[in-house]
Amino acid sequence: MVKKDIHKLLKMLGCTRIKETRRAVMGNCPFAPYLHEGGRDFRPSFGIFEGKNSYFNCFTCGKSGRLSYLPFLLYQYSGKYNKFINSFIQANDYSPELPPPKKITETKDNEALHDMLGTFEMPQPKMGLYDNEKNIELWSLRYDPEEKALVFPIFDKDKNLVALKGRVVGKHSFFQYNEFPIKQAGIWYGMHIKTKYKKVILVEGERDAILLSYRGIPVWASMGAEVTESQISTLRKSDKAFILFFDNDKAGRKLRDQIIKKCGVFNDLYAVTDYCHCKDPAQLAERGLLGKALRSVKPVSLLAKQKIT
Repeated sequence: MVKKDIHKLLKMLGCTRIKETRRAVMGNCPFAPYLHEGGRDFRPSFGIFEGKNSYFNCFTCGKSGRLSYLPFLLYQYSGKYNKFINSFIQANDYSPELPPPKKITETKDNEALHDMLGTFEMPQPKMGLYDNEKNIELWSLRYDPEEKALVFPIFDKDKNLVALKGRVVGKHSFFQYNEFPIKQAGIWYGMHIKTKYKKVILVEGERDAILLSYRGIPVWASMGAEVTESQISTLRKSDKAFILFFDNDKAGRKLRDQIIKKCGVFNDLYAVTDYCHCKDPAQLAERGLLGKALRSVKPVSLLAKQKIT
């Protein structure tokens, strides 16, 4: 679907604050009443990507898929089927009906992405923030001046570069430079960084992971508030114990409970129980409260007795 038609579709979906990025058109998420904290999307976090294989993705709630699936997915939550939206997508989206992506059993290093990464600039270091000198090197961070975005290289467990993600500086706006299905491949952001520690912290966002790693803590990020079965399988196969430190909101608690349910018999699990009234690990780090939060880590068996604040 071309950007002109994406603008029309977003308006039909009731999206506001519509804006364009390099490869997508962003607007407020139509799933916000059902999946976002407080039922609202305060940032334009829902994007529809242009091209022959158009797809949608919300960088807050994690809902994503082929554009042709969107009307039916909305119906599951709202109970209302909009035939006009479905007809508009069928008339203007040229991608064929395809099944969900198959599970990826192996990945390989992408030379073209290495070349692209080499064209970007080094971020300016700011001590105490996620783009300090130590983290620039550890996470191979780069800056795209054209998009005004910090670039996050995504590596698999064998350190193969498989994708590049961008975050527009000063905005909660993400995009991906290539169409590799990162999460379907079972990848967690940061899993390529080797560590001697037996425990790894699990968070949602790349920025959470980077801010925590600055303090020498091994961290993996799910890259959103939802995980795939392949990502679950990655955890189950690991010999690590995991500390659950997802965002302190409805979506984060749902993700925590999902990991406990699906990995509890495979991995030793712990959870942060005191968020000091902060919304996520990044905010805790910025306010100097990270140490206090980490001292509240308890085995998940005690979660029912511990109130998370």
